[in-house]
Amino acid sequence: MIENSAISSLGRNTHYIPNAKTLLLISDLEKYDWDYDMARKVMICESGGNPNAHNFSHATKDDSWGLFQINIYGKLAEIRPPSKWLEIPENNIEYAYKIYLSEGWKAWKNCL
Repeated sequence: MIENSAISSLGRNTHYIPNAKTLLLISDLEKYDWDYDMARKVMICESGGNPNAHNFSHATKDDSWGLFQINIYGKLAEIRPPSKWLEIPENNIEYAYKIYLSEGWKAWKNCL
C-alpha cells in the first residue's frame, strides 16, 4: 500500500493530494521494471497526477496526453497510439514504459 506521505509532497512547489483512483494508478507504476520513484516523479511533473491532462501548442509542437504527457504532435501521431487510447491511465503508463525502454528518462528531460 502506498502511504500518502510518500507522494503528498513531491517538490518544492508541488503538492499533490491523491484520491483513491490515482493511488491505484500510482501503484500501477510498480508493474514495470523501472525506478518506481523516478517514474512517480516524472508522472507528477508532467501531469500533476491528472490522468486527463492534455497540453496542445503549435508553438512548442506539443499535443501531449495523460499522466506521462505522451506527445503525438505531427509525425509522432503516425508512430504512437491515438489520444483516445492514451487517455486511459493504464495505457498511458504502459506506453510511457515503452518510451522509457527505448529512450530512458531523457524522454522527460524537463522533469529530471
